[in-house]
Amino acid sequence: MGNVRRQEQKYLLNLAQYDSLKILLSHFMQPDSNQNFKDSYVVTSLYFDTEDLICVRQNSSGDHFKHKFRIRYYDQNLDLFFLEAKIKNGSLVNKYRQTISKIPTSIIKYPGSLDRFLKTLSTPVIPNNTFLYYYSKYNLKPLLFVEFKREAFECPLKSEFRITLDYSVSTSWFNQNSSSIGQCLEKTKAILEIKHLNSYPLWLQHWLAEMDIEQCSFSKYYESYKCLKSKQRTQHEFSESSKPRF
Repeated sequence: MGNVRRQEQKYLLNLAQYDSLKILLSHFMQPDSNQNFKDSYVVTSLYFDTEDLICVRQNSSGDHFKHKFRIRYYDQNLDLFFLEAKIKNGSLVNKYRQTISKIPTSIIKYPGSLDRFLKTLSTPVIPNNTFLYYYSKYNLKPLLFVEFKREAFECPLKSEFRITLDYSVSTSWFNQNSSSIGQCLEKTKAILEIKHLNSYPLWLQHWLAEMDIEQCSFSKYYESYKCLKSKQRTQHEFSESSKPRF
C-alpha cells in the first residue's frame, strides 16, 4: 500500500458488538494478507510531533483538519517498516506511506540515532517523501509509542473497502523504560474502522443501525498522550504526598 485517499469512520464496540460483527464479517469478507493465517497481528507506531505539540492540539481543539506523523511496523519486525504522514480533513484521509527495509533495533530507541538515520533517508535517497518533508520542515520529534492488536478484513469484490478491529491498545513515552506504559482503551472495548472510497455496503449500514452504534472520534495518538500525561500527574502527586511534611 502506497499513497491512499479514502474515507474513514470509527466506532467504539463492546464485546457483544465485536462478537456479532465477527460473525457478520465471516459471510462477506476475508482476513487481509497481513494476518498470514493468524487471528491477529501487532501494530507498533512511533508518533512524532512538533515542539509545541501541534498534532495534539489539533485533536484537543476538535479541528476538522488534522495531521499525524509516524513510523509503523508489524509484529515487532524491523526488517520492514513504513514512514507515514496522515492528513485528515473530516472523514477524508490522505495517507502517504514510504516502505523502508531494515532498521537497527537500537536506532528506534534513541533520539540522536533515529534523527541521524532519518536524515540519511532524505532527498535524493527518497525523493518526494511526505513524512521526511514534514520531519525536516517542522523539526518533528519522536514522542510516544502506540501498540495494539489488529484484525483486518478485505472484500474480495471491492478491494478499496477494508475493515479493521483494533484492541489491547498500550502506549509508552519514547526513550523511557517500561514503567511508563499505559493502557488507553478499556480491555472490553474494540475500535472498528471502516475504510472506503465513497460508500460502504448496505449489510454493514443495517448492522450499525440495528446495533445502535454511533460514529465516534478516537485518535490512538491523542488518547495515548492524554493517558501518559494523566499517569505522570498521578505519579507526581503520589511523590509529593510521600514527602515528609516536617
